[in-house]
Amino acid sequence: RVAFMRTPGLPIIAAIAVGVAILIVTPWPKPDIAPAAQSSGGGADAQAERRPSRAERQQANQERERAENQARLRTEVTAMWADLTRITKRCDDASTAASNGLDLSRSNLVHAYQTVQYAQSTCASAGLDVMGISAPRSLDREQRKAFDKGLNDCGMAYMGKSVMFDRMLKVINGDRRPSQLAGVQEAARASQAQVLQCVLTITALADEQGVAVNESTIQPAPRSRQPTSE
Repeated sequence: RVAFMRTPGLPIIAAIAVGVAILIVTPWPKPDIAPAAQSSGGGADAQAERRPSRAERQQANQERERAENQARLRTEVTAMWADLTRITKRCDDASTAASNGLDLSRSNLVHAYQTVQYAQSTCASAGLDVMGISAPRSLDREQRKAFDKGLNDCGMAYMGKSVMFDRMLKVINGDRRPSQLAGVQEAARASQAQVLQCVLTITALADEQGVAVNESTIQPAPRSRQPTSE
């Protein structure tokens, strides 16, 4: 029995016990996160230490300057369009009132005359004010000249509305000659075409600068209405 207790199995059992003890004390291996984190941290430090080159700084400055210029130009074009629509709305509203007043002209020529007279003076004033609108300052010289010409044409278009109403006043006042009636119709067609061209020109110029404006806020001249000769 003593010889049996001293069998070679004891060293094996002792080795197993030592192995188990080693496993108990040795921590379980974790995924290789720490080295990766260290390597990524080292990369971030390297990127932080790396300074942008002179060419990269110049490119960043140029992109920032372009963005600022575009934002400034958008503000200026939008403000110009707001001025244009605000001024022309006075004439557009007066034109609508005059057109409605002419519907009642048979029974109330005085009312028709007054509304047309008001439209005539309002549109003349609006035309002059439109010509006084400044083109966006951020544009270069040639682009500013194009906007100035477009605004001047818009002013002339609204002066054309005033001419139409002036001729209409003569008809309401009793001059029913065919030449006067034809003059009213001719002035109405001309002013309507001019206003349409004004809108197309300004919206196209704004679009070239990357700024979209709403052309529906400006109205063409109303169709000419005049009292009949009856």
